[in-house]
Amino acid sequence: MRTNTAITFYNRFVDPATRSELFQRSVISQCYFESLHAARYLQGGTLIMANVATVYIPMMANIGNYLHPVDWLALSNKVGKFTFSEGDLVVQGVVTDELSADFTPTDLKARYPDVYSILSVDDQTMGSRSLWHWQVGLK
Repeated sequence: MRTNTAITFYNRFVDPATRSELFQRSVISQCYFESLHAARYLQGGTLIMANVATVYIPMMANIGNYLHPVDWLALSNKVGKFTFSEGDLVVQGVVTDELSADFTPTDLKARYPDVYSILSVDDQTMGSRSLWHWQVGLK
């Protein structure tokens, strides 16, 4: 599988002790990223923006770090592990900013032009193992 970029994931979870929303940042170095920026006018003249993307993540390079969302949430130490959950954030490229009370998802979206949320995950385990990948739909 060809790759063209790295991506940064921000997996969202809730700290059970404080009930605060936290994010675990992970970088996946070899992915294939496609984006589409489009706009169209509805009959009433309303402009609709459609910024969507798809990222293809090879399993061979990342299988040891991926966990099912339920298993990932159960981890006490999430460093070095990642999952794909609806609503998690994805940024194309390597981002070193950690999300916190001082640097929120709103700040992330203001600093980087293309911050996406995960909409869907498709497990593509067909054919040759070298082609196995996750297809992650983003908006």
